[in-house]
Amino acid sequence: MSAKEYKRFSEYLDGINDGSIEKASVFTFEESIEDKNLRSAIHMLFKSTPLFETDTLMEGDSRRIRVFLKNGLSANKRRKLNIVTRKPQDEKEQPQYLQVVIQKTNIDTMQAIHYIAKRVKKYGKHFQIAGNKDKRGVTT
Repeated sequence: MSAKEYKRFSEYLDGINDGSIEKASVFTFEESIEDKNLRSAIHMLFKSTPLFETDTLMEGDSRRIRVFLKNGLSANKRRKLNIVTRKPQDEKEQPQYLQVVIQKTNIDTMQAIHYIAKRVKKYGKHFQIAGNKDKRGVTT
């Protein structure tokens, strides 16, 4: 990072601290950083602090880094600025649905759903069933 960029970023931080700059504002480096290793090092520098997030703004051949406070931007502003939140590499994506086969005896299907929903602390409307079975039958 050049001395000029360092000075601009220091002024940005001072402005946030004294309230003259909104917390929802985004700092963009003016200089294009073409070297991927240098960009990665800058991203890692900001990632090591719990306050900031960064992303790379690509405009043609120009690669500039944007820095912003993690809690400063609303989801709507992130969408407008086209900021994509990436998940950590070690975080696995959760499946959208979990299919379960249950065996019940002498209990209505909706009662079983209510019982399971209560145990997992979810609303019953989050569950879907593939058909009602009769109460007295042993069904799977």
